[in-house]
Amino acid sequence: MIKLYLIFAIISITISFVVSDSCRDQSNGTCKSCLAVSNCAFCNDNKICFHYTIGDTNLPCDISELLAETCIATIKTWIIVISVVGGVVLIGIIAVVCCICKKCKAHSMASERKRDAENDQRMEERRVAAENRSAERLRAADAVRMKYGILKEKYGGNDYERMS
Repeated sequence: MIKLYLIFAIISITISFVVSDSCRDQSNGTCKSCLAVSNCAFCNDNKICFHYTIGDTNLPCDISELLAETCIATIKTWIIVISVVGGVVLIGIIAVVCCICKKCKAHSMASERKRDAENDQRMEERRVAAENRSAERLRAADAVRMKYGILKEKYGGNDYERMS
C-alpha cells in the first residue's frame, strides 16, 4: 500500500514539473500559445506563462491581468460577468415566482368567490324552503283550527272571547 502511494506521489510530482516546465517554455509568447498547453495561465502585463489551477494564491501578476482558459477576458472580468449574469438570472427567477404566486392567488380568490356565491345560493334556497315549510305548517294548523272551530281572527286583534 505504501509502495503504491509513493509511486502515485512520484508520478504526480513528475507530471506537475513537466506541465510547469511546458508552461514556462511558452513565456514571452502569445496568449493563445500559452493557453494551448493544459492548465496554463498567461499574465497580460509581463507576458509570463505559468502553471495555474483554480484557487492558486501565489500568482506572478495581479488577478486583473490574469488570462486563463481563454484570451478573451481576464479572470477579474469573468468573475464580474458571471456575477452579473447570476444576479440577472436570480432576479428573473424571483420575478417568475412572484408572477406565478400572483396568478395562483388570483385563481384562489376567484375560486373562493365562486364558492361563496354557491353557498349564498344554497342558503337562499334553504331560507325559501324553510319559509315554505313554515307557511305549510301554518296552513295545516289553520285547517285543524277551522275544523274544530277555534280559528283565530287574523285581523281582528282579539284572539279569544270572554266566557259569560
